[in-house]
Amino acid sequence: MIRHRDREWFGELDALLRHALELADIARDAFLRVLELERPALAARLRAMLAAADADPAQDPLAAALDARIWAALAEDPARGQQFGAWRALGTLAHGGMARVLLAERTEGGYQQHAAIKSPWTGLATPELVARFAQERQILARLDDPRIARLLDGGVRADGVPWLALEYVAGRPITAHCDALRLDLDARLALWDEVAAAVASAHRHLIVHRDLKPANVLVSAEGAVKLLDFGIAKLLDAEGFPHAAPPTRLDGRALTREYASPEQLRGDPATTASDVYQLAQLLYELASGVAPFAARGEGAAERERRLLEDDAPTPSSTLRAGGDAEARAQARSSSPARLGRRLRGDFDAIVLCSLAKLPSARHGSVDALREDLRRWRQGLPVHARRSSRLRRAGKWLRRNRLFAGATTIVLLTLGAYAVTSALQARAIERQSAINRGVRDYLVGWFQAADPGGTAGRDPRASEMLAGGLERARRELGTQPGLQAQVFGIVGEVYMARGDYARAESVLREAHALEREASAIDPVYRGASAASLASLLHYTGRYAEAEALMRHALDERVRALGEDGFGALVTRQLLADVLHSRGRYAESERELSHALERARATLGADDPLVLNLERNLADVLRDDGRGIEARPLYLHALQGQRRAHGELHPNTAATRIGLGRLLLELGEFDAAAAEIEPGIAAYRQVKGEDAPATLYYERAATQLLEARGDLAAARTRLDRLQAAMRDWGMPPTHIVFGYVALDAGFVDLELGDSERARGHFGRARKVFDAIQPAGHPRRVEIGLGEALVARAEGNLEESMRALRQVETDARRALAPTHPLVGAIAAARGAPAAAGPASLALLRVQRALAAAPR
Repeated sequence: MIRHRDREWFGELDALLRHALELADIARDAFLRVLELERPALAARLRAMLAAADADPAQDPLAAALDARIWAALAEDPARGQQFGAWRALGTLAHGGMARVLLAERTEGGYQQHAAIKSPWTGLATPELVARFAQERQILARLDDPRIARLLDGGVRADGVPWLALEYVAGRPITAHCDALRLDLDARLALWDEVAAAVASAHRHLIVHRDLKPANVLVSAEGAVKLLDFGIAKLLDAEGFPHAAPPTRLDGRALTREYASPEQLRGDPATTASDVYQLAQLLYELASGVAPFAARGEGAAERERRLLEDDAPTPSSTLRAGGDAEARAQARSSSPARLGRRLRGDFDAIVLCSLAKLPSARHGSVDALREDLRRWRQGLPVHARRSSRLRRAGKWLRRNRLFAGATTIVLLTLGAYAVTSALQARAIERQSAINRGVRDYLVGWFQAADPGGTAGRDPRASEMLAGGLERARRELGTQPGLQAQVFGIVGEVYMARGDYARAESVLREAHALEREASAIDPVYRGASAASLASLLHYTGRYAEAEALMRHALDERVRALGEDGFGALVTRQLLADVLHSRGRYAESERELSHALERARATLGADDPLVLNLERNLADVLRDDGRGIEARPLYLHALQGQRRAHGELHPNTAATRIGLGRLLLELGEFDAAAAEIEPGIAAYRQVKGEDAPATLYYERAATQLLEARGDLAAARTRLDRLQAAMRDWGMPPTHIVFGYVALDAGFVDLELGDSERARGHFGRARKVFDAIQPAGHPRRVEIGLGEALVARAEGNLEESMRALRQVETDARRALAPTHPLVGAIAAARGAPAAAGPASLALLRVQRALAAAPR
């Protein structure tokens, strides 16, 4: 019989064993030496257990046989028929030492759905494991990305066993999928970029995956990527989660040692840099067919030393090495020589940069790694290392073939480069130091926050950011380039959190520092100006926003080229400012330019291309060119559904934009089918009262108005204005102008002309402030004021106002704009055949409500 004291001793030994298994060899030895001084008997037993755990099972037939028997017994667990909430298990998909994954189904109302149920083995549901399941559930609930397997359900059974129901993914590990289809390098890199985008999305929610490996990335038969297993993911702001558990072993391990980063093996905290390292390993394996630190038959200790100390060979050399080199190249539809030439040089540099042993020496973020890879694919200089002068010259000449004459080559290689080489070397060294410094600063207090994340306005995050800023001011006073990048990133965090006052202060500092700094990475040049301009736009200072955004665009184009991703996004932001200011033709020109470049460089289904299509459709809709806008909305929506699913802000925004167009065309039922689910998705992703949600809520009030529920529309508009004031939006913000316009027409339709006059007056002040030369929305305001005069019995004033409105409309709006027909109806002309637009419906109802 085991006595109580023995149970305590074994329990302590078990806890110490699990802790020791987490540690690298060096850290583990130090831990054991300390334990030997305090508890020699316990330390001796622990050493013996660790030696057994580290032994190679192949060298111990008895252990191997016992291991096989244990797994066979576990596999016989009677899973089929077990209930997990509404889910019934059909069988086992996979299993580990402490948990298993079951295929399950549920049938409700004739609809059948399958899921993967993750649950610990019966009898192993310790309080610690229950807490970790609760943490994993919170992590998955926080994520909303179509490339990440969704959480469907979860709970704890009556017997205390926790479970998670996850989206069932029928697919193969990414490496097996690529090899089976013999995908070439470009196709493999496209899939890798989807994985990286999913990881970047998790990082924006302050979540580090920590276990990225081929088995956790599945690809469906249709080619869709799904990232799995956040079971050991780390919440960077875990203090805000009551069920967050300390790192521990799950499924028999806390990490996969073959794919773990050096800092994880050393027992140091995992950060976003750890995921960057693991993504680089995946990239290496997809390109070469071999993991960078593939096993060589050495013992566990030697393998771990190699992982911690040795640099990985280049992917190009690994591709060409070994007896299976030809087979691996053929699996990539190439030959070892041809593919090796393509990988040699900058691709090698990119991958090895993010496989650096020190986190601070890697790419600063997942997006930075993606950007470097994109630049390599386009033949642009990369930032992973200093390129040779001849390589930079060669890339320039390949992009500018018309100048590739002998004189140009001589001038570049012997003239300009010889004169400026010392200056370039010093500048590159400074930029490299800046990048390392930025990474070092941001490891400790995370780089970005998502405006729809559950952290909201968490005061702990505010304290963290404020403390980081003070540290940067103290320690980086002599490094303005580094300060500019750090401040710019923190300013964006504040802006994403809706803390506009702090965001402006920090971004203005960043912008001033950027202008002073001679050493700043071209990737960041103009970034703080663009961020500050966006903030000015969000806070209603449109003229200043436009001027600064134009400056930012010039900087971005000079640094990155016309086709650089940052330049394309900045042009999109400039177009958005011009759209707000009512300069539709200019906005259309900028968007069309960006869209043409983005399609050529990124492809027709890239997320940026789809967003640009929606933005252009919004402009065309507001300009009254709905026939041109509709196909753009439909194409963007199709691509976003495929890329993101329904529950994503981009998909939701496009649905709402399309719904507003349908409202203007009088297709009210079709409009409702887009607006209502679109707004529901936005609320779920961003939150009920987030500024972005409030902007789109306007479409819901217009839908109520179109359906004739005027009292509900008025109540909702009043609540919307109150919520905007609570967020601190300035009275000149464009949304106040839009809401005042809508409220004026609703009150006219209700017969309250006095209240309507006040709304139209406020709307006029907003749009005059936005565009003093005359905003097209003033036409709509003028129509409302003319109808107010009619309702108050001033027919002569009403007709005079309508004549002026008609003149303004001819100058400002396309002939097909719905307002043109509404103005004609207000003057007494018969309405055209077909469904009535919302604008025409407003006029008809206002005339009907006016006293006779």
